[in-house]
Amino acid sequence: AVTRESSDEGKQMMYSIRLRANLSMICGLTAVLMAARSSVGQIVIPISQHRSADVFVITPCGQISDFDVAMGFGPFNGLVQTDQPCGAGSGQATAAQQSQIDDMVSDVVKEAGRIDILFNGAGVVDIQLVMAVTRESWDRVMDVNVTGAFFVLQAVAGRMIEHGEGGKIIKVASEAGRRGGARATQYCASKAAVISITQSTALGLIAHKINVNAIAPGLIDTPMWDRIDELLAEQGILEPGEVKRRGNLETPYGRHGVPEDLVGSAVILASDDSDYIVGQTINVDGGRFLS
Repeated sequence: AVTRESSDEGKQMMYSIRLRANLSMICGLTAVLMAARSSVGQIVIPISQHRSADVFVITPCGQISDFDVAMGFGPFNGLVQTDQPCGAGSGQATAAQQSQIDDMVSDVVKEAGRIDILFNGAGVVDIQLVMAVTRESWDRVMDVNVTGAFFVLQAVAGRMIEHGEGGKIIKVASEAGRRGGARATQYCASKAAVISITQSTALGLIAHKINVNAIAPGLIDTPMWDRIDELLAEQGILEPGEVKRRGNLETPYGRHGVPEDLVGSAVILASDDSDYIVGQTINVDGGRFLS
Protein backbone atom coordinates (compact mmCIF):
# COMPACT_ATOMS: atom_id res chain seq x y z
CA ALA A 1 0.00 0.00 0.00
CA VAL A 2 1.15 3.53 -0.73
CA THR A 3 0.28 6.38 1.61
CA ARG A 4 -0.48 9.65 -0.16
CA GLU A 5 1.76 12.49 0.96
CA SER A 6 0.12 15.79 1.81
CA SER A 7 2.88 17.99 0.40
CA ASP A 8 3.48 18.65 -3.29
CA GLU A 9 7.08 17.54 -2.83
CA GLY A 10 5.96 14.24 -1.34
CA LYS A 11 3.46 13.65 -4.13
CA GLN A 12 6.10 14.32 -6.75
CA MET A 13 8.50 11.91 -5.05
CA MET A 14 5.93 9.11 -4.99
CA TYR A 15 5.01 9.82 -8.60
CA SER A 16 8.68 9.74 -9.58
CA ILE A 17 9.22 6.36 -7.88
CA ARG A 18 6.14 4.86 -9.56
CA LEU A 19 7.16 6.31 -12.91
CA ARG A 20 10.71 4.95 -12.72
CA ALA A 21 9.31 1.47 -12.03
CA ASN A 22 6.93 1.68 -15.01
CA LEU A 23 9.57 3.02 -17.37
CA SER A 24 11.83 0.04 -16.76
CA MET A 25 9.46 -1.80 -19.10
CA ILE A 26 10.62 0.26 -22.11
CA CYS A 27 14.28 0.66 -21.23
CA GLY A 28 16.58 0.80 -24.24
CA LEU A 29 13.90 1.42 -26.85
CA THR A 30 13.55 4.28 -29.34
CA ALA A 31 10.33 6.29 -29.10
CA VAL A 32 8.94 8.95 -31.41
CA LEU A 33 6.50 11.56 -30.17
CA MET A 34 4.40 13.34 -32.78
CA ALA A 35 3.69 16.59 -30.98
CA ALA A 36 1.50 19.59 -31.53
CA ARG A 37 0.58 22.36 -29.09
CA SER A 38 -1.55 20.31 -26.74
CA SER A 39 0.35 19.19 -23.67
CA VAL A 40 -1.10 15.70 -23.78
CA GLY A 41 2.34 15.14 -25.29
CA GLN A 42 3.73 15.76 -21.80
CA ILE A 43 3.08 12.12 -20.98
CA VAL A 44 6.19 11.26 -22.97
CA ILE A 45 8.35 13.92 -21.30
CA PRO A 46 9.08 11.73 -18.24
CA ILE A 47 10.36 9.00 -20.57
CA SER A 48 12.96 11.38 -21.96
CA GLN A 49 13.80 12.87 -18.57
CA HIS A 50 14.48 9.47 -17.02
CA ARG A 51 16.35 8.27 -20.10
CA SER A 52 14.64 4.88 -20.12
CA ALA A 53 14.03 5.28 -23.83
CA ASP A 54 15.58 7.39 -26.56
CA VAL A 55 12.91 9.96 -27.39
CA PHE A 56 12.65 11.94 -30.59
CA VAL A 57 10.04 14.64 -31.07
CA ILE A 58 8.49 15.06 -34.51
CA THR A 59 6.86 18.46 -34.84
CA PRO A 60 5.42 19.19 -38.28
CA CYS A 61 4.87 22.79 -37.28
CA GLY A 62 8.37 24.07 -38.07
CA GLN A 63 9.19 24.55 -34.39
CA ILE A 64 8.26 23.13 -31.04
CA SER A 65 5.82 25.34 -29.17
CA ASP A 66 6.85 27.71 -26.40
CA PHE A 67 4.58 25.80 -24.05
CA ASP A 68 6.30 22.50 -24.77
CA VAL A 69 9.67 24.08 -24.01
CA ALA A 70 8.37 25.58 -20.79
CA MET A 71 6.94 22.25 -19.65
CA GLY A 72 10.24 20.44 -19.97
CA PHE A 73 10.94 19.36 -23.51
CA GLY A 74 14.68 19.61 -23.89
CA PRO A 75 16.33 16.46 -22.54
CA PHE A 76 15.22 14.50 -25.60
CA ASN A 77 17.52 13.07 -28.24
CA GLY A 78 16.35 15.09 -31.19
CA LEU A 79 13.81 17.53 -32.53
CA VAL A 80 12.86 16.60 -36.07
CA GLN A 81 11.02 19.35 -37.92
CA THR A 82 9.65 20.19 -41.31
CA ASP A 83 10.60 23.42 -43.02
CA GLN A 84 6.97 23.88 -43.99
CA PRO A 85 5.20 26.83 -42.35
CA CYS A 86 2.44 25.84 -39.94
CA GLY A 87 -0.56 24.71 -41.94
CA ALA A 88 -1.82 25.61 -45.35
CA GLY A 89 -2.93 29.07 -44.35
CA SER A 90 -4.64 27.66 -41.27
CA GLY A 91 -2.11 28.54 -38.59
CA GLN A 92 -1.26 24.94 -37.65
CA ALA A 93 0.69 22.02 -39.01
CA THR A 94 -0.98 19.49 -41.26
CA ALA A 95 1.87 16.96 -41.62
CA ALA A 96 0.08 16.03 -44.83
CA GLN A 97 3.11 16.46 -47.11
CA GLN A 98 4.24 12.89 -47.61
CA SER A 99 7.80 13.71 -48.60
CA GLN A 100 8.30 15.73 -45.43
CA ILE A 101 6.84 12.98 -43.28
CA ASP A 102 9.18 10.47 -44.90
CA ASP A 103 12.15 12.78 -44.36
CA MET A 104 11.32 13.28 -40.68
CA VAL A 105 11.02 9.55 -40.05
CA SER A 106 14.22 8.88 -42.01
CA ASP A 107 16.09 11.42 -39.88
CA VAL A 108 15.08 9.56 -36.72
CA VAL A 109 16.11 6.19 -38.15
CA LYS A 110 19.47 7.58 -39.29
CA GLU A 111 20.14 8.86 -35.79
CA ALA A 112 18.75 5.99 -33.73
CA GLY A 113 18.87 3.06 -36.13
CA ARG A 114 15.28 2.01 -35.46
CA ILE A 115 11.89 3.08 -34.13
CA ASP A 116 10.20 0.91 -31.51
CA ILE A 117 7.39 3.18 -30.28
CA LEU A 118 5.26 5.88 -31.90
CA PHE A 119 3.16 8.15 -29.71
CA ASN A 120 0.82 9.55 -32.37
CA GLY A 121 -0.34 12.57 -30.39
CA ALA A 122 -0.77 15.69 -32.52
CA GLY A 123 -4.17 17.32 -32.26
CA VAL A 124 -6.06 20.60 -32.60
CA VAL A 125 -9.59 21.69 -31.76
CA ASP A 126 -12.09 24.31 -32.89
CA ILE A 127 -15.40 25.30 -31.31
CA GLN A 128 -18.27 26.37 -33.58
CA LEU A 129 -21.95 25.68 -34.02
CA VAL A 130 -22.82 23.40 -36.94
CA MET A 131 -23.91 26.22 -39.24
CA ALA A 132 -20.79 28.24 -38.42
CA VAL A 133 -18.26 25.53 -39.34
CA THR A 134 -16.07 26.76 -42.18
CA ARG A 135 -14.27 24.64 -44.73
CA GLU A 136 -10.98 26.12 -43.48
CA SER A 137 -11.69 25.02 -39.91
CA TRP A 138 -12.85 21.58 -41.03
CA ASP A 139 -9.76 21.03 -43.17
CA ARG A 140 -7.42 22.28 -40.45
CA VAL A 141 -8.78 19.88 -37.82
CA MET A 142 -8.94 16.92 -40.19
CA ASP A 143 -5.48 17.59 -41.63
CA VAL A 144 -3.81 17.45 -38.22
CA ASN A 145 -5.97 14.98 -36.30
CA VAL A 146 -6.65 12.48 -39.07
CA THR A 147 -4.63 12.87 -42.29
CA GLY A 148 -1.27 13.86 -40.88
CA ALA A 149 -1.51 11.46 -37.95
CA PHE A 150 -2.36 8.53 -40.24
CA PHE A 151 0.47 9.11 -42.70
CA VAL A 152 3.01 9.51 -39.88
CA LEU A 153 1.74 6.19 -38.52
CA GLN A 154 2.08 4.63 -41.97
CA ALA A 155 5.63 5.89 -42.43
CA VAL A 156 6.75 4.71 -38.99
CA ALA A 157 5.01 1.35 -39.39
CA GLY A 158 6.91 0.85 -42.64
CA ARG A 159 10.20 1.27 -40.80
CA MET A 160 9.06 -1.10 -38.06
CA ILE A 161 8.20 -3.71 -40.69
CA GLU A 162 11.61 -3.27 -42.32
CA HIS A 163 13.33 -3.74 -38.98
CA GLY A 164 11.36 -6.93 -38.42
CA GLU A 165 10.94 -6.80 -34.64
CA GLY A 166 7.49 -5.28 -34.36
CA GLY A 167 6.64 -2.17 -32.40
CA LYS A 168 4.04 -0.24 -30.45
CA ILE A 169 1.90 2.61 -31.78
CA ILE A 170 -0.21 4.63 -29.36
CA LYS A 171 -2.74 7.04 -30.82
CA VAL A 172 -4.58 9.78 -28.95
CA ALA A 173 -8.34 9.75 -29.38
CA SER A 174 -10.71 11.54 -27.00
CA GLU A 175 -13.97 11.11 -25.16
CA ALA A 176 -15.21 13.40 -27.96
CA GLY A 177 -14.74 10.50 -30.36
CA ARG A 178 -17.27 8.46 -28.38
CA ARG A 179 -20.13 10.95 -28.78
CA GLY A 180 -21.09 14.07 -30.68
CA GLY A 181 -20.80 17.68 -29.57
CA ALA A 182 -23.07 20.45 -30.84
CA ARG A 183 -20.19 22.93 -30.89
CA ALA A 184 -17.38 20.57 -31.91
CA THR A 185 -18.56 18.75 -35.02
CA GLN A 186 -15.19 18.65 -36.74
CA TYR A 187 -13.27 17.72 -33.60
CA CYS A 188 -15.65 14.94 -32.57
CA ALA A 189 -15.64 13.57 -36.12
CA SER A 190 -11.84 13.62 -36.22
CA LYS A 191 -11.51 11.75 -32.94
CA ALA A 192 -14.12 9.18 -33.99
CA ALA A 193 -11.95 8.68 -37.06
CA VAL A 194 -8.92 8.15 -34.82
CA ILE A 195 -10.75 5.33 -33.00
CA SER A 196 -11.72 3.74 -36.32
CA ILE A 197 -8.21 4.11 -37.76
CA THR A 198 -6.80 2.55 -34.59
CA GLN A 199 -8.95 -0.53 -35.13
CA SER A 200 -8.22 -0.84 -38.87
CA THR A 201 -4.47 -0.29 -38.63
CA ALA A 202 -4.26 -2.64 -35.65
CA LEU A 203 -5.83 -5.43 -37.69
CA GLY A 204 -3.60 -4.62 -40.65
CA LEU A 205 -0.33 -4.50 -38.70
CA ILE A 206 -0.58 -7.09 -35.95
CA ALA A 207 0.74 -9.77 -38.34
CA HIS A 208 4.00 -7.79 -38.23
CA LYS A 209 3.92 -7.79 -34.39
CA ILE A 210 3.02 -4.10 -34.41
CA ASN A 211 0.39 -3.28 -31.79
CA VAL A 212 -1.79 -0.25 -32.47
CA ASN A 213 -3.93 1.02 -29.60
CA ALA A 214 -5.26 4.36 -28.44
CA ILE A 215 -5.91 6.38 -25.33
CA ALA A 216 -9.13 8.40 -25.04
CA PRO A 217 -8.55 11.16 -22.48
CA GLY A 218 -11.39 13.04 -20.88
CA LEU A 219 -11.01 16.60 -19.64
CA ILE A 220 -7.25 16.93 -19.15
CA ASP A 221 -5.73 20.17 -17.87
CA THR A 222 -3.87 21.25 -21.02
CA PRO A 223 -3.63 24.40 -23.15
CA MET A 224 -6.23 22.86 -25.49
CA TRP A 225 -8.83 22.96 -22.73
CA ASP A 226 -7.73 26.49 -21.83
CA ARG A 227 -8.43 27.37 -25.47
CA ILE A 228 -11.86 25.70 -25.34
CA ASP A 229 -12.60 27.71 -22.21
CA GLU A 230 -11.57 30.92 -24.00
CA LEU A 231 -13.67 30.17 -27.07
CA LEU A 232 -16.79 29.38 -25.06
CA ALA A 233 -16.30 32.56 -23.04
CA GLU A 234 -15.80 34.61 -26.23
CA GLN A 235 -19.04 33.16 -27.63
CA GLY A 236 -20.90 34.06 -24.43
CA ILE A 237 -21.72 30.43 -23.66
CA LEU A 238 -19.89 30.03 -20.36
CA GLU A 239 -18.05 32.24 -17.93
CA PRO A 240 -14.22 31.98 -17.95
CA GLY A 241 -13.11 28.97 -15.95
CA GLU A 242 -16.55 27.37 -16.05
CA VAL A 243 -15.47 24.49 -18.30
CA LYS A 244 -13.06 23.06 -15.74
CA ARG A 245 -15.40 23.80 -12.83
CA ARG A 246 -18.15 21.81 -14.51
CA GLY A 247 -15.64 19.17 -15.53
CA ASN A 248 -14.74 18.60 -11.89
CA LEU A 249 -18.42 18.18 -10.98
CA GLU A 250 -19.19 15.87 -13.92
CA THR A 251 -16.17 13.56 -13.44
CA PRO A 252 -16.98 10.65 -11.09
CA TYR A 253 -13.37 10.60 -9.86
CA GLY A 254 -13.98 14.09 -8.49
CA ARG A 255 -11.60 16.21 -10.53
CA HIS A 256 -10.45 16.83 -14.08
CA GLY A 257 -7.34 15.03 -15.24
CA VAL A 258 -3.73 16.13 -15.58
CA PRO A 259 -1.22 14.81 -18.14
CA GLU A 260 0.44 12.60 -15.53
CA ASP A 261 -2.81 10.63 -15.26
CA LEU A 262 -2.15 9.29 -18.76
CA VAL A 263 1.41 8.11 -18.14
CA GLY A 264 0.58 4.65 -16.80
CA SER A 265 -1.64 3.62 -19.70
CA ALA A 266 0.79 5.04 -22.26
CA VAL A 267 3.77 3.19 -20.80
CA ILE A 268 1.87 -0.09 -20.60
CA LEU A 269 0.77 0.24 -24.24
CA ALA A 270 4.38 0.98 -25.18
CA SER A 271 5.69 -2.10 -23.39
CA ASP A 272 5.65 -5.87 -23.95
CA ASP A 273 2.90 -6.10 -21.36
CA SER A 274 0.48 -4.96 -24.08
CA ASP A 275 1.42 -7.64 -26.63
CA TYR A 276 -2.07 -9.17 -26.49
CA ILE A 277 -3.91 -5.81 -26.63
CA VAL A 278 -4.89 -5.07 -30.22
CA GLY A 279 -6.95 -2.22 -31.62
CA GLN A 280 -8.34 -1.02 -28.31
CA THR A 281 -9.13 2.55 -27.27
CA ILE A 282 -8.73 2.87 -23.51
CA ASN A 283 -10.73 5.55 -21.72
CA VAL A 284 -8.57 7.46 -19.25
CA ASP A 285 -11.11 9.98 -18.04
CA GLY A 286 -11.96 9.47 -14.38
CA GLY A 287 -15.17 7.65 -15.26
CA ARG A 288 -16.67 10.29 -17.57
CA PHE A 289 -17.46 7.78 -20.31
CA LEU A 290 -18.05 4.06 -19.80
CA SER A 291 -17.70 1.64 -22.70
